[in-house]
Amino acid sequence: MSDFEKYNSQYEEPKSTMFQMLDKNGDILHVNQKWLEEMGYELHEVKGRFFGEFITEDYHVAVKKNFPHLKDYGFVNNVQLKLKRKDGVVIETVLNGISVYDEEGNFINTRCEMRNLNYFMESSIYIQALLEKERFLKGNLFFKSQITQAILYSDTLNEFLNSVTKIFKEPVEVMGIYLSSLDVFGKRTILFDYKSESQFSETMKNSLSCKNCMSEIKDKTFIIDSNSKSNIFEGINSQLGINESLVILPVVSSKKILVNKIDFFIHLKDLTPFEEEWLFFLKDIKDILSLGIETFETDENLKNTMNKLYHLSTKDPLTGVYNRYEFEKSVKENIRIFERYNTHFSLIMYDIDNFKSINDTFGHCIGDKVLKELCRLVTKNIRGIDKLFRLGGDEFVILLPESDQKDAFKLAERLKDEVSSFDFSGDNLTCSFGVTEVRRGDVIDKIMKRSDNAMYTSKKNNKNRVSIG
Repeated sequence: MSDFEKYNSQYEEPKSTMFQMLDKNGDILHVNQKWLEEMGYELHEVKGRFFGEFITEDYHVAVKKNFPHLKDYGFVNNVQLKLKRKDGVVIETVLNGISVYDEEGNFINTRCEMRNLNYFMESSIYIQALLEKERFLKGNLFFKSQITQAILYSDTLNEFLNSVTKIFKEPVEVMGIYLSSLDVFGKRTILFDYKSESQFSETMKNSLSCKNCMSEIKDKTFIIDSNSKSNIFEGINSQLGINESLVILPVVSSKKILVNKIDFFIHLKDLTPFEEEWLFFLKDIKDILSLGIETFETDENLKNTMNKLYHLSTKDPLTGVYNRYEFEKSVKENIRIFERYNTHFSLIMYDIDNFKSINDTFGHCIGDKVLKELCRLVTKNIRGIDKLFRLGGDEFVILLPESDQKDAFKLAERLKDEVSSFDFSGDNLTCSFGVTEVRRGDVIDKIMKRSDNAMYTSKKNNKNRVSIG
């Protein structure tokens, strides 16, 4: 058995890395199959050749420096070399080697393992991509969680959108967010832009607010990155860096008729070209936003409808003050409070003196205008807890909670003076007032009759006065 065979049998040849054995002159004694595959040679083409022939010229110095060290000291670690494949392609490697000696200490050969750095670089890129994806998913989970909380803790659509804007104020890792409505973009402004001072921001605002761009965005999802070809987004694309992408997702509810259109713009840094699978996660955020908008739009439309119905059922359509139905309900409620807690209330009933002559002389349009002006004047002079009602025609009642007859009389006197001194569309008016306070055993008809009688007492006594009933 030769020395080569004898000492080679003591070592297991690696299979996953490039392996070579060199003699004392640096000539190749043996290489493994991995070496041949990486370099593109057959064994007979390399055996006996000087190893330096396979190294690029710029690394010859490294070989001359490290090979004597390998022979004399028995090892070298982490020597970077560039090797030339048979087809001329250069691969970067890291070499680790040891020397083999016989029992008497004589040099036999060197055994070297080399790892292709391209694999390390590819692995590093792959790992980096996984880390980017992990950060992206964490950001996605963060946004979904925060938006869900905004839905739970907001009372109105505006409050919800304000909360969402605050959530997107600080980009998470690689994510920067743009959130805006079409109306806002129409004014070439943007609610949030994490590159607010950059040229990109201005270009984006101008490009997205153009008519063609808006019509394109309307119901579609757009991905703008280094592969984009659309002329519509050319201005934006020219401002995107090499590693930047822009995603435009329309955020609309399934009940489109109820929803104000809002667009969701996501600017991604260090992510291009955009990966389709990431769009799935972005759509999750969009869907939660849509749900929130739909929820609040539906609630607000329902509230608006209920408010309109309430207004129609409780307010006088001409003057906007409360109507007779609301008057009867309010008086009954205050009678119950009085009977239980002894909390007094009073009524002031009044109408306009000679109002019929105003309608007959100037017409009903002027008459209606007078009624509106009178209601504004009276409302201005009563408390927030007081209520003004129109019973019909020119007849009105003021309900004064927590007020006795004396307080009501003082207010009626003041209102009488205010009305008589006010200029109603170029004319002066007067009103007759009747005041009464709630009493034990009162029902609505009794208290109404007393105030009505008191008002007519004022009319019989030359009008423009206050009487107590």
